[in-house]
Amino acid sequence: MDGGRMRESFIYLCNPVGGDIVSVLNARYVLTGSSKESVSCVETYGNVTKTIVRSYPFSLKYICGQTFTQRTRVVRDAVEACTWLHAIDIVESVWD
Repeated sequence: MDGGRMRESFIYLCNPVGGDIVSVLNARYVLTGSSKESVSCVETYGNVTKTIVRSYPFSLKYICGQTFTQRTRVVRDAVEACTWLHAIDIVESVWD
């Protein structure tokens, strides 16, 4: 912002799966030993589309964009897992 790098990340979902989380700050995911499922996610960013295998379930840790309180949620749905993991990779600049 204004030429400086922001330390916080912000994700806003226009049409979220499950419908209950719309905007989050500093989203992180935590895989556990129970993260035994995998899904092939077809992801697009800019003009690049690729398939990435993602693991789930996982804990999504974030700051709620509406109340600014810390939250944790377990993501068990494959489509929702693809959405969150793709968004986190984009805001962390690790999706290429």
